[in-house]
Amino acid sequence: MWEKKDSADRVANYNNPHDVNNVYPWSAYKDEGSSIPDGGAFADFLARLNNCVSSDGRTLSGGFAGQCDWRLPQIGELRSIINCSYSTCLDPIFGPTATSGFTFYWSATTDANQPLGAWGVNFNDHGFFSPALAKANAFIRVRAVRSIP
Repeated sequence: MWEKKDSADRVANYNNPHDVNNVYPWSAYKDEGSSIPDGGAFADFLARLNNCVSSDGRTLSGGFAGQCDWRLPQIGELRSIINCSYSTCLDPIFGPTATSGFTFYWSATTDANQPLGAWGVNFNDHGFFSPALAKANAFIRVRAVRSIP
């Protein structure tokens, strides 16, 4: 199950985690700690989608679409939705994709040759995917996924 993004003006709206223009770093650190998944993609975006504790603090409820297990996709999952029969290489059923600026989307997959980098997909560049994205880069977009049991 994939998160569907919302269209917006050309300005990011961080009050809406589904805004297609929002960008986040994978890691909060620019040094050797960059392999830690603690940047805004995890600590802000996914934390808000998975906000599932009720006001009593004991019950799991809420979450985006009533689910509490949203995550960043692995690179294979992200590549599986590339469909270049559409102008943005992404079926409109997933909502819009970013069309201006740096338009890569993070995966959860670390680059095996460079642990400070992660894989990403650019749907606007013929579905180009690359392992060369520095995890501390704050200009990468996200799209969440969850497994259906």
